[in-house]
Order: sequence, then structure tokens, then C-alpha cells
Amino acid sequence: MVKFRYHVTFVSVLFGALIFARVRDRELAWRLAALYLSFNVLLYGGLYTINDLADRDSDRRHPLKCQRPIASGRVSVRAASMWAAVFVSAGLASGMLLGGTTIAASYGSFIAVNLVYSFGGRNVVYADVLLNSLPHVLRFVMGALVVDRWPPATHMLAMLSIAVALSCLRRRIELDSIGWEARPSLGRWSPARLEGVMSTALIALAVLACWNAPSAPGFYAAVVGTAAVLIGGAHLSDRIRRALRWIWTH
Repeated sequence: MVKFRYHVTFVSVLFGALIFARVRDRELAWRLAALYLSFNVLLYGGLYTINDLADRDSDRRHPLKCQRPIASGRVSVRAASMWAAVFVSAGLASGMLLGGTTIAASYGSFIAVNLVYSFGGRNVVYADVLLNSLPHVLRFVMGALVVDRWPPATHMLAMLSIAVALSCLRRRIELDSIGWEARPSLGRWSPARLEGVMSTALIALAVLACWNAPSAPGFYAAVVGTAAVLIGGAHLSDRIRRALRWIWTH
């Protein structure tokens, strides 16, 4: 239930820290390693479990997700609930030790967004994409907070734009995969609507890049390059599309 395959999203935290760090040294590396254990393993280990608890009925109807520990019955609801409580509590406590109230408040924002998403938000068209995208922006902000910085609003808008585009790509891939009927909100998304929202997000990213790239070339090169590789690659490469399908549908 820790779901290590999703831990690649910690790259947004690393990105935020490394972009804004005045000094990139061993101390920063240790702080980020400790944050990874506190945030990804502990806090999100609990949040992913809460998500699986909320999804257990729909997961049982899915040909692949039915093998998840809670949906399959290998882990009881009681045991999973205890696991979630312990891991979220341990995540909050360790976050407080690492970064005081700043990191603890940041963790609180992740908990709030995930709870809203898991318990109803995922079934509301457009809101599901927004709620699925916000944690990526919050990770980037948290990375900046680790080095005592606050990112510009335009940077956060750029991160939100790529996150929305990737969220739409995820739903587009899920619609082409078996078992999508088990998730009610997917039925409300048409391929054309998803492509429309994705295109709008990518246009917003392009406008932000053209406007701000001279003042932050490294940031926009990384963000636009990631969008090109993942979204362009998913449309052009079956291998990339299969890899993303495995991450998102198992």
C-alpha cells in the first residue's frame, strides 16, 4: 500500500528544492532523503491506503485493481484503517521534526486535498482533474519551502498546467484500458473533452514559458521538456504509453 511506483512524483519536490537552493550540498541531500522517507513512505503510505479503502468497491469490479490488497481481501478494512492512521500520524510527526510547522502545514494541505478527492471529488468532472493535479504543485512548493523559499506565482501556474495536462493524459489512457467502467467519473469524460482540456493546459504552459523563460530558463526548459517527453511520447511511442498504463491502472 506504499505504492513505490508512484514515488517518482517526489521529483517535483526535488525540483522545487534544487531550483531555489542557494547551496546544494550534502546537508541538503540528507534533508531531502529524510523528507522522502517522511513524506512519500510514511504520510503517503497512509494516504494511499485511505484512497484504496475508499476505492475498494470499484476496485473489486476492475479486472486489474481487484488484485490490490484491500480489494482482494488479503488485508482487512480494520487492519488497513489502523495502517493508515499509524502512517499518517508518523508522517506528520516526522514532518514536524524535519521542518517545524511549515512542513507540518504543508502536509496538512496534502491530507485535505487527498481526502476531498477520495471521498467524492473524484466523481465530479473537472474537479477530479484539478484535485488530481494540485498535489504536484504542492510538492513543488514544499521543495521550495525546504530551502526557505517561496516560488513565484507563474512557476506554480506552470506546474499546475503540466499537472492538468498529465492528469488528462492519465484519463485518456485509462479510457483505452480494460476495466474503465469500474470508475464512474471516467464515463463522464469523452476523449474529445480530455484532449480539449489537455490542449488548453499546454497552451497556458507555452504562454507562460514564452513570457517568463528569459528570467527562468532552467525552470521552463525542465517543465516544457517533461511535457514534451511524457505527453508527446505517449502519443508517439507505444512503449511509453504502455509504461504509463502500467503505472496508472495497476
